[in-house]
Amino acid sequence: MCYSYNFAAQMEQETQILNKAKELFFKLGVRSITMDDLSRELGISKKTLYQYVENKSDLVNKTLRLHFTEEQQVIANCIAEAENAIDEMIRIARESLKNFRSMHPSSIYDIQKYHPGGWKIISEFKSEFIYQCILENIAKGKKEGMYRPTVDEDVVAKLYINAIDYLVSPQYFPSVNYNFSDLYKEFITYHLYGIATDKGFKYLQNAQLEPNE
Repeated sequence: MCYSYNFAAQMEQETQILNKAKELFFKLGVRSITMDDLSRELGISKKTLYQYVENKSDLVNKTLRLHFTEEQQVIANCIAEAENAIDEMIRIARESLKNFRSMHPSSIYDIQKYHPGGWKIISEFKSEFIYQCILENIAKGKKEGMYRPTVDEDVVAKLYINAIDYLVSPQYFPSVNYNFSDLYKEFITYHLYGIATDKGFKYLQNAQLEPNE
């Protein structure tokens, strides 16, 4: 009983640490946040902090895993509540836009350049979970008559996940010139109109990517 209580308390403490790390990474960028900053924000010693993470890279990795676990549930809710495949993509895009707008422009680049383990986690999430979501969404849209029946699900799903890498590339879209949330909106619009039937096109004309648009 005592062991179960201690384990639960440790899990709660770890979740608090990772949530605070995510908040700071999103707000200020990954590279700019030190372990000293995090321990100070949490009101705990670095010794306590290192009981839960080995180093900053481990912190980044665990924060990303928690974030993507939460994202999977958010996406599952969007799918469950959607009226059709296009509405499903719009709901997911809205949730993604919330994240992008609260995220420091350098966050993704910082992970890509300085935390290869974290970048691998992001890449695997895209190539496995997001890829599967897009495959299923396209299949659903084709059955509903929202997407063209000739759309190659595998090809388009792979184009989708690889386009995300292109969007976050500072070589093509430096953050000083481009806002990632605006890029993402353009990409989603491009994706949906590119595979929509006339029925899907009509639905898109009346749909709103954001509630306040």
